[in-house]
Amino acid sequence: MRGPARARVCRLLRNIALANLLDRALTRLQSVPWSLTLLVGAALALAPFSPEPHLWEKLKMWHAGNLQRAVDMFDLAFHASGLMLIALKLAPGAVKLVRRHRRD
Repeated sequence: MRGPARARVCRLLRNIALANLLDRALTRLQSVPWSLTLLVGAALALAPFSPEPHLWEKLKMWHAGNLQRAVDMFDLAFHASGLMLIALKLAPGAVKLVRRHRRD
């Protein structure tokens, strides 16, 4: 197998491997207790507590168009990661709820 066909097969195998990795990560996340998920998510989103949370500060910078330095972008991603964990933990339940609602 040569050329474009080989490239397509390689891409397909990479996508399958990535999907399996993501599935294992989401399954492991579902085994983490909600209390720990909420504690970590709130701590990351609200740290530091004074004078204002970094997440809020970076969102205001983004809205004003001042979020240009790499360290600020990393800081935004870091402080938003806890909220993303909570969203990923909620996602399977939301999908089940939507499917149940569609059946009714």
